[in-house]
Amino acid sequence: MTDCCSHGTMLNFEDAKAQLLSDITPVLRTERISLENAYGRILAEQIDSPITQPAYPTSAMDGYAFQYDSAPDSHQYKRVGTSLAGHPHLENINPGECIRIMTGAILPPNTDTVIMQEQTTTKDDLVHFSKLPAQHSNVRLVGAELVQGQRVIEKHSRLGAPQIALIASLGIPRVRVYKPVSVAFFSTGDELQKMGRPLEPGQIYDSNRFAIRAMLASYGFQFHDLGVVKDDKQAIKDTLLHAASISDVIMTSGGVSVGDADYVKDLVESLGHLKMWKVAMKPGKPIAFGEVEDAYFFGLPGNPVSAMVTFYQLALPALMKMQGREFSPKSIQAKATAPFKKRAGRMEFQRAKFEIRDGEYTVAPLPSQSSAKLSSMHQANCFAILEKDTTEITNGGPIVIQPFEGFVE
Repeated sequence: MTDCCSHGTMLNFEDAKAQLLSDITPVLRTERISLENAYGRILAEQIDSPITQPAYPTSAMDGYAFQYDSAPDSHQYKRVGTSLAGHPHLENINPGECIRIMTGAILPPNTDTVIMQEQTTTKDDLVHFSKLPAQHSNVRLVGAELVQGQRVIEKHSRLGAPQIALIASLGIPRVRVYKPVSVAFFSTGDELQKMGRPLEPGQIYDSNRFAIRAMLASYGFQFHDLGVVKDDKQAIKDTLLHAASISDVIMTSGGVSVGDADYVKDLVESLGHLKMWKVAMKPGKPIAFGEVEDAYFFGLPGNPVSAMVTFYQLALPALMKMQGREFSPKSIQAKATAPFKKRAGRMEFQRAKFEIRDGEYTVAPLPSQSSAKLSSMHQANCFAILEKDTTEITNGGPIVIQPFEGFVE
């Protein structure tokens, strides 16, 4: 790893992100697991089809299968059997004959076309076609879905419901996936009280740990919740070393500022290497990155909104790279419907609400941008991005937003 900043200056956000990602090495351990347990996991192999689908011509509709070239002028056929999915009619049929067929069933020998039942009338064993369809109508030809050996899913793909269903349709019971990156996290601060206990003067309930747990879980990372550690230098040191022994990444919230009791930064420097401290972003300036023994270290700010913003903007792309995946939030051009203001000097991720009006994205800032106001993350549905040197986006001006859906989960 190379130094990416000096401790007395702030890095520009984009420079900090680039340096951070350049210092991250993927952690690519694999395991083979059952398909039932594969939801949300990342493929460590490409999936090629072991079979051709469909293997036989099948019907795409409920109707009647017949031989197109032998269609009688009267469009009247004699029904001589039925083909069901799983129970095919395997006998040849003669000109002027047809087979009742259901969706997904194999076409009988000597048939090549299916007419929908809505376009027929029946009386006893006679079937009359109201109109002759085009040849091969309503037929799924051999290999229409996949052919044997065809690439189906790329390596590094995330396995959601469609991917798992597709793999299951190929009869593949187990897949090789990457083991999830493991993160050990804890909060620091004498002011933090456990839920269920009354608050004493100056105390608050710890929300950051629950936010970190939820954010890690939503992206499929493995985690170890080490609880709250008081502002005691030895206790924090012991917890950092324990975290490094059980995980790929250590993540803390609080303790990386410049207060007298903020020990985390100094301990990381003494136990490993501090690579980053202070980024020109708001909220979230006091974010630290480094190493403790063989584990990467992310020190998130103590303010709850700052902790969430720095997780999504910096820690998450790094964690995803460790998992072998590229990640960047979706950015959309929007029109401001109220002014956005800030001081020059730091990139800001303001909480905002967007709407879609007549196909256009419009967005307005929330009234309060306090990094301690956690309710603003609930009220917002996007980040509005204000570049470092920007001081104002006027009403009607263009602004880039990052919708929370699919990003802040």
